[in-house]
Amino acid sequence: MFKIRLIKDLRTRNGWIKAGEEMEARILPGGMTFEIGRPYQVISGTYSGYEIPQTHAVVIPKEKLFTEHQYNAISNELLRVREELRETKERNSYLERKSEADDQALYEWDKSWEALWEKFGEEKRLLQEEINGLVAVKKVALPREVAAAINKEFGKASELEKWWGFYNIISLEEKWLNRNGRIIKQHFREEDYLQLAAAISHGCVVQESPQERIKRGVQEIYEKWTTIESSGSDQADGADLAEQITNFVSAEMKL
Repeated sequence: MFKIRLIKDLRTRNGWIKAGEEMEARILPGGMTFEIGRPYQVISGTYSGYEIPQTHAVVIPKEKLFTEHQYNAISNELLRVREELRETKERNSYLERKSEADDQALYEWDKSWEALWEKFGEEKRLLQEEINGLVAVKKVALPREVAAAINKEFGKASELEKWWGFYNIISLEEKWLNRNGRIIKQHFREEDYLQLAAAISHGCVVQESPQERIKRGVQEIYEKWTTIESSGSDQADGADLAEQITNFVSAEMKL
């Protein structure tokens, strides 16, 4: 629910509504989640129930969008993000300078030394991968149901549709949202709205359950174990594998 102000006269079945009129309204229910251009519907006052085309009105911004607690939480989060970005830029600058120094050293070596060329070429590639990893935006890890809801709603959405959907989720009551919107709203508290914005904008990944994490870890231990040369004793080899798995599972379950 929000306020709108007419910016030009509108003719209705009961006469004209003059420009400048202000009234409580909402987006007319019933359309697609990201449908753009649906009319407003007046929900109180003399014109309750009337539909107002978006071409005839503008939304009046609320004077205060957040409580003091919300504002402080968002401010602190922004400060933290700025600090992380500053540290990332410094790290990137160092890596780029190191990469340039390696290139210079490589140029000065005799080009006939193929082995040396390959060594420095590999080091440069690894450094570039590290730079790319640092500048890449990390996707938010979320429970499977929440991640699925976000991917369904926003996976193919434009930037405008993403931010319009984000606004709807944080501002509308659950009853006005579709199933995916309700799942998302129920998971994120007000102080987590920045995380929600990041998940919508940059995507998210499924957060592994303890069972999935243990299964993956045991599989990795087994695959690595099969590459180790046998001691010649099946019993000793089996005991070694069992000990590795036991230690891993105990650490995961904090036994």
